[in-house]
Amino acid sequence: MVVAYRPKVTLTTWESYSSYLYSAWRDEGGLDFGPLVFGTEESGESTSAKVEQNGATLTLTSTANWPVILGMTSSWTVPPNE
Repeated sequence: MVVAYRPKVTLTTWESYSSYLYSAWRDEGGLDFGPLVFGTEESGESTSAKVEQNGATLTLTSTANWPVILGMTSSWTVPPNE
């Protein structure tokens, strides 16, 4: 199993898009980036995050107390084509 504990994502883009994403995070209660969820305090402790916008850069840092499962690996119990 691959997990991430309090992941941090830094996104550099146009300032208008960075501002749009920050507003969406604040107004909608969170943002999802792939398997990562960055919520607001109102959305619950399990997804809470600190989000900062500085011009064209948006930094999302999870403050959740639970890790995020990014993926799992396993071996075949029955090999394919058998």
